[in-house]
Amino acid sequence: MESLTIIGASEADTRTALHLQERGWDGEIVLIGQEPHTPYEHPPLSKAVLTEGNSPPLLSSAEQLQELQIRFLQGSQVAEIDRQSHRLRLQNNEFLPYDKLLLATGASARRLTCTGSEHTLVLRNLDETLAFRSLLATGKHLILIGAGFIGLELAASARKVGCQVTVLEIAPRILGRAVPAEVAEVVASEHKQQGVEIRCDVKLDQIQALKSGYTIELKNVESISGDLVVAGISAVPEVALAEAAGLDIENGVSVNAFQQTSDPDIYAVGDCCSFPHPLYEQQRMSLEMWRCARDQAECAVQNLLGETKEFSAVPWFWSDQFELSLQVAWLPSFAKRVIPRTRLDGVTIYFGLNDQEKLVSAAGVGAGNSVTKDIRLAEMLIATQKTMNPAELSDPNLNLKKLLKS
Repeated sequence: MESLTIIGASEADTRTALHLQERGWDGEIVLIGQEPHTPYEHPPLSKAVLTEGNSPPLLSSAEQLQELQIRFLQGSQVAEIDRQSHRLRLQNNEFLPYDKLLLATGASARRLTCTGSEHTLVLRNLDETLAFRSLLATGKHLILIGAGFIGLELAASARKVGCQVTVLEIAPRILGRAVPAEVAEVVASEHKQQGVEIRCDVKLDQIQALKSGYTIELKNVESISGDLVVAGISAVPEVALAEAAGLDIENGVSVNAFQQTSDPDIYAVGDCCSFPHPLYEQQRMSLEMWRCARDQAECAVQNLLGETKEFSAVPWFWSDQFELSLQVAWLPSFAKRVIPRTRLDGVTIYFGLNDQEKLVSAAGVGAGNSVTKDIRLAEMLIATQKTMNPAELSDPNLNLKKLLKS
């Protein structure tokens, strides 16, 4: 019986442990979590946890882990991976042997580098979110640095609890290359209607602490004062352990199509790894996507069980802001042109085609689940790698299911 040790206790890592037990793994499973919490879902942190104070749903209770005979080391941190002797050294100098090792160390918040950046808050885990929530109150002025998904979700949540919100973005528009410009405009318009001030093309000079609050000085000599400053400028893969252990690093822990690192006994999944994608000419990428982490966990499980499973899932991402739900299949930055499909209800789905007229992305934004069905069908079309007819894609009277069957 081989043992598996998993470093990390969030989405990908915990699901790997659960899937392995469900699939009949007969060796010991050790799950090492750095946080002092039972594994929980991260997506609600920037939404319901902030606005309503709800605890995030658990990925597994401590009792369930115990029943499944998964040894959970809560609040433990790995200090070193000794590949030669197949063992880990924890911060308390305890040693743990392993046969197979799974890295799911996630990513850390990218920090600002300007003078005074130490005054900014970041949100990556439950404790940071709860600390931030305790500071929010009606009338307080929150300044958010970064108009990506996390920054805009925080902006929407802060408005819901009555804060004044200003978002500063260095790029010419919000959401960068993650969505087509048309989708970004819909999102920006909703934020404006809800009272969020979004300012693009701004350059930070420094952040100064006042007796109460902070002042952000911009490169154009203008300054903005507020009660709180939060940075939401993407994340950096956590690779320190892997790098110190001599594993290959390439914008994350480098894995092959089977989630295997340069050491055949060590796998990596989720935000910490970079991987080649077969649908996109094996281009290596690193994605911070909740479902990507889940899909990679399922792929790693099959390979750990001796099967041969290549990771090929179409990445998918969603974001809820106010009453809007935004969904994206794959990355629109791969598209050479965009084909809009405006339905009779006024919702538009934006399809991205590459040079060969193959569908490489789809994005839509609307109320509730209004774009879910079309984006799911788009995912399936992307996976087929069929050449598409732009006129058919744009025709709202043509059922997308017919394109799948054609």
